[in-house]
Amino acid sequence: MARAVCADGTNASFAVGGYHGAIGTVTPGSEATPTVIVDCDPGIDDALALLMLVAAQQAGSIAIEAVFTVAGNVSAEQTAHNAVQVLASTGADDIAVFRGASRPLGDGGPALPAASIHGEDGLGGLSAPTLDAAEISYDPGKDLAERIGSCSQPLWLFCSGPLTNLALALKADAKAVHRAARVVVMGGAFKDPTGNITPWAEFNFHADPVAADIVCRSGLSLELVPLDITHRVGFASEDASPLTPFAGELLQRSVQLHERALGLPGALLHDAVAAAVLLRPVLASRVARSLAVTTSGPRSGHLSVQENVSDDASRVIDRIDVQGTKQLIQALLT
Repeated sequence: MARAVCADGTNASFAVGGYHGAIGTVTPGSEATPTVIVDCDPGIDDALALLMLVAAQQAGSIAIEAVFTVAGNVSAEQTAHNAVQVLASTGADDIAVFRGASRPLGDGGPALPAASIHGEDGLGGLSAPTLDAAEISYDPGKDLAERIGSCSQPLWLFCSGPLTNLALALKADAKAVHRAARVVVMGGAFKDPTGNITPWAEFNFHADPVAADIVCRSGLSLELVPLDITHRVGFASEDASPLTPFAGELLQRSVQLHERALGLPGALLHDAVAAAVLLRPVLASRVARSLAVTTSGPRSGHLSVQENVSDDASRVIDRIDVQGTKQLIQALLT
């Protein structure tokens, strides 16, 4: 049975969705334990996803190689600051954090802020006023490609923000990036709802549609977790009580901000759902689809999905075990 490390330093076993076993597709502690590189824009749900991944690392299921951040929910400087704080809160401050791209590709302006959902600081007001800075990556594409290419273990890439860094990495060294065995991306919407930032576009894809299109057409081993899936897993205020103090407070702030901004009775933790898909692939089913993203105009960021797939088609998550996903998220944050 998998083990999760609790706030007091003890271990707790957990079983999710009726399944007792290792997180992911390999046995924790084996030579095949996957290395994970995180590319994110914390953001409350990014922060909770990162806490989940650290718990999985403490359980021996994955090894986090590095965290790259990108402008998205807040500025690149603030997302890096938040990532450092999240890691420090778990004692995982030995994981390298790189501050990546501060602007989207193409002719757009800075990535869209999301203060109404994440607060001005990205963490619902919980961001520390001072913290050691992350390393500035002046060439995030090259640095990310080198990190992917140099991994000797199976490499998983988890992307929960705009895809600017990954698109730049593909431009810098596509061969190295294609060594990634799995690329799990939270982004896009292909059925209902159509978007959460415009009627046509999900936030991450709208923040950098050029980058999203490059990644979707790249032929990477892409697993896309769209809004259609993440909207099915909701969290209420009472779900915060069993969690660690920091995770619980993040969830409480998210519930409050969702209610204030959207009139919803609970929070949608898009990136935490995507992290669950990364860690427990059996929670979701996938369909092969060819993907493209509209890069300009009123439908900028819109995801187009074709069923007539090519040989390098992506995998779109079309079904998910809602109860099992929620239980896994709660277990890793407890």
